[in-house]
Amino acid sequence: MRRKATSAGVMFVLNFAVWVGACQGAAQAQGPIRVALPGRDWALELQAPGFVQNVNGPMPDGREYLLANNEETWVEVSVFLESPNGKPAKDCPTHLKQTLANMAEHFEVNTDEATWSEVNSIPVTEFMIHSLKGLPIEQKNLLGCTEKDDVFVDIHISKQVYKEGEEHLLIDALNSLQFVPTVKRGFTVNGATGGTVTVYPKDATLAGNANSTPHITSAATPTPPEGKKEALYYFLAGGRLWLAKDYKGAIAPYEKALELEKKNPTLSRDYWRVLVDSLGMAYGMNGDLDRAEATLRYGVSKDPDYPMFYYNLACASGERGNMNAAMKYLREAFARKQNSIAGESVPDPRTDDSFRKFMSNAEFKEFADGLVEGKE
Repeated sequence: MRRKATSAGVMFVLNFAVWVGACQGAAQAQGPIRVALPGRDWALELQAPGFVQNVNGPMPDGREYLLANNEETWVEVSVFLESPNGKPAKDCPTHLKQTLANMAEHFEVNTDEATWSEVNSIPVTEFMIHSLKGLPIEQKNLLGCTEKDDVFVDIHISKQVYKEGEEHLLIDALNSLQFVPTVKRGFTVNGATGGTVTVYPKDATLAGNANSTPHITSAATPTPPEGKKEALYYFLAGGRLWLAKDYKGAIAPYEKALELEKKNPTLSRDYWRVLVDSLGMAYGMNGDLDRAEATLRYGVSKDPDYPMFYYNLACASGERGNMNAAMKYLREAFARKQNSIAGESVPDPRTDDSFRKFMSNAEFKEFADGLVEGKE
């Protein structure tokens, strides 16, 4: 279950613009957007105009997550706020190097081309994802991180269909992130929608520059959406953690999304497939093969035509050392490869770590060669 290009990775990069539209519906560009951890007297605010909030609220593991995008510029901003809860704070340069390495495992990233710098004292690395599985995406990525008090701030800004000279769009988005106080100062008034707003002066920016211009923003802490968008919220949140190679962290939001889907299905067929497949893989990558297999078998029971459920069941069998079962599921997967999600293909089992132990077996090698060459 350790592959560079997976269904979740392909879907998140190639179809993200579609997912954003599904998340926001007919939402319009809005004013400053904030994300905050409970109990803090400050929030991180995105003040760049034209951005729409897609996801904003608590993760099951206690982190706060913000995802916003600008439909006109195709710039996306993703932020995690994480309290170490008494643990040593993360080292930002080390974190960026690890995140870049994780991205390179999933996508076609040349880490030698990545640039390293500081923007207003914030360590950042920039890199391109030119293509994925032969499809051009030209996605420019900027990773950055910083700290405030005991909170680690993880930032990812990206732009698809990037063209030379558009770097300022990413830098502008980064510079628009500011720490602002949430403590009431002076007075509160009722907003146009009946909510409470707080009037206060701006706090220091990420770079530590003071600005005393008055500002008005909502005092409420965002919560996950209810109804049709709730499962999508947890699905997207889990996907972000999955792509960051935080497979353990991705389990809780994926579980929540699947729990909601079982009660009231709202995701499209492809989104649901990626959800079940990715949750099964996340279990497997954390060594919980029983739950991995149970999840993937549930997927088969609801959608017996999707090949990746069978492929990952084969991976689980491979991890258990059961070659016959692995071959059975691989045969089922390749028999259904025409039912793959657009932009996805069934992986080559000959290069998958789950089957490495079998490649010295002549029967399995001949079988795997036949699958890939279309002879089985």
